[in-house]
Amino acid sequence: MRAWIGSLVAGAVVFLGAASAQAADGVRYACADGAAFTLTVAADGGTATIAIDGLAPEVLQREPGSTESYVSENVSLFSDGSQVSLAYVKGGEQFGTECKAAK
Repeated sequence: MRAWIGSLVAGAVVFLGAASAQAADGVRYACADGAAFTLTVAADGGTATIAIDGLAPEVLQREPGSTESYVSENVSLFSDGSQVSLAYVKGGEQFGTECKAAK
């Protein structure tokens, strides 16, 4: 499973510059496939918690050697700063979508 998610998104990345300013409350994202989630990055940047609507919150680990890359067994994120690619497992199915910070 992890290999699939990793290959789909080539790792998880969260743009820390924007996220760290709102770490206490998290940043809300809306996705093209209708998914929505809140991402909260720990103050030290070592972990992030993602709460995808309809799923239990999950702790993501920063990838070694990256200041912006986070993954778990079931979730992967990648951000180019303005858009987030999200890969996740829900109900045993694998999904991939593009997301933007909600306004």
